Amino acid sequence: MSFLDIEIKHEYRSLLNDVVKEFYTPVLDKAVIYKRAVGFFSSSALIELTNGINGLLKNGGKIELVASPRLSSEDIAAIEDGFERRHKIIEESLIRELLSPKGRFEEARLNLLSNLIATRKLELKIAVLEKNNTIGMFHEKMGLMYDKDGNSIAFTGSMNESANAFSYNYESIDVFTSWSNDKDRVFTKQAAFNAIWNDYEPNIKVFDFPNVEKEIIRKYKYSEISEFSELVDIEKNGDKTIDNHTTEEIELPQYYPKIPDDVEIRDYQDAAILQWKKECFVGIFDMATGTGKTYTALAATSYLFSKVNNNLAVIIVCPYQHLVEQWKDDIEKFGMKPIVCYSASQQKKWKDRLKVATTSFNLGVKEHFCVVTTNATFASQFVQEQIASLEGNTLLVIDEAHNFGSQNLSKMLLPNMKYRLALSATIDRYGDEEGTQKLYDYFGKKCIEYTLKEAIDNRMLTPYYYHPVVLYLNDNELEKYLEITKMIVSAVRKSNKDNGKLTLSEYARMLLIKRARLVAAANEKIMKLKEHITPHLDEKHMLIYCGATTMKDIDKTMIT
Repeated sequence: MSFLDIEIKHEYRSLLNDVVKEFYTPVLDKAVIYKRAVGFFSSSALIELTNGINGLLKNGGKIELVASPRLSSEDIAAIEDGFERRHKIIEESLIRELLSPKGRFEEARLNLLSNLIATRKLELKIAVLEKNNTIGMFHEKMGLMYDKDGNSIAFTGSMNESANAFSYNYESIDVFTSWSNDKDRVFTKQAAFNAIWNDYEPNIKVFDFPNVEKEIIRKYKYSEISEFSELVDIEKNGDKTIDNHTTEEIELPQYYPKIPDDVEIRDYQDAAILQWKKECFVGIFDMATGTGKTYTALAATSYLFSKVNNNLAVIIVCPYQHLVEQWKDDIEKFGMKPIVCYSASQQKKWKDRLKVATTSFNLGVKEHFCVVTTNATFASQFVQEQIASLEGNTLLVIDEAHNFGSQNLSKMLLPNMKYRLALSATIDRYGDEEGTQKLYDYFGKKCIEYTLKEAIDNRMLTPYYYHPVVLYLNDNELEKYLEITKMIVSAVRKSNKDNGKLTLSEYARMLLIKRARLVAAANEKIMKLKEHITPHLDEKHMLIYCGATTMKDIDKTMIT
């Protein structure tokens, strides 16, 4: 569908036509770009800008708005006394126009607009006439809309973006289309808007006001918009949604890191957190599996949050999707609402959520957000760009952090992460001194080293016994094992020696991993497992750990 499928009149008059229903809504429903120049900037102008834009937003559209400040005689006099102060005076006049919303109708629309500004889907500029060191009013009234096929509509006239203009004043607009005899007039309007927007129109000065945008977001943003159903309801129900509530009266859920009442932090966990504090909140928790690394990390996050004036972005990374889901449950238990980022995440539009969160945090509107993601998604270009853009108090927590000593993942350890926490039971990478050193260089010292023996001796873990079961590689596996071993010997000979120490090449390390996986996937393991587990079929509360391998590595004919 395009603009060509809509019946468009040459003229609309506010008391003869329902301009929103007959023009704005059907046209914007097909649009992907909306450019608007209006007379005066105000909160009511922002509210009326939302008329009909639901379709535009669903199309992934963008809005460009240029307006004039509403300057008082005192403002103009002050500018004339000190022309170089005009930017500050104009900024103050704009912020003065940001009035509190009257009821939930205005509140919801202003919340939407603040979200659009935070995600850069709405760009705002302010224009004034400047000539001979005097300020005049920019009073252009023009709009441009574009569909996905490149068709464009221009409209101009006396109508402003205001409630009075739409409903009470006698106003009119003239409409021109690019596919009719009006195409030259459309082109002229496009050229005029672009000249103003890009600040090369004679005697018109256009400013960006990032502080005004921040104030709009701070004043009006109370929730994130991932779906536009709320706006649709408002458009359908109109003023029926208005009540006497104000933003301040609505209680909104607050999500922030806090230790649950039913979670007891043990002495060794508390000691680890205090040592992490001494290390300026950069360190490693080297803790045996089952000793509570996750809870210790989340308790540490809660503690840090309180120490940085409740202002903290939290990024949590773990190897696999199923671990992300386990972390998600624990994160929520500790009071946070995580953005769950990975390819198959059940959380809708997680990329949009992440982008909004990082932008809002950098603008100072959002004081806290939490992300939990996999190694692979964390390493993706999109996530790296979003995380790299973060400023201020940022915490990176990496589970099974020894994985990030590898050549590829170590490149993803971003320098802008002010606070850092590595979790691992095996932080020292076997046979990889260089990778191990990269981890220590980034995460600093160990804040705790809590071994399996200590955990058992302190009755934190249940004692257990090893009963090794000996088995053998079959002929095919043994042949592959010997073949890989020869390749390893050759690769080791070619590896570098630095200060008398052998440094394995990445190729040599990959061969060692390949050989280890061959052993882990030995076919006889399936038969031995069946033999040893059959007597326990009726028993409960058993755990079976599998090696790092996949089904394709196992001879499926051995599985019955």
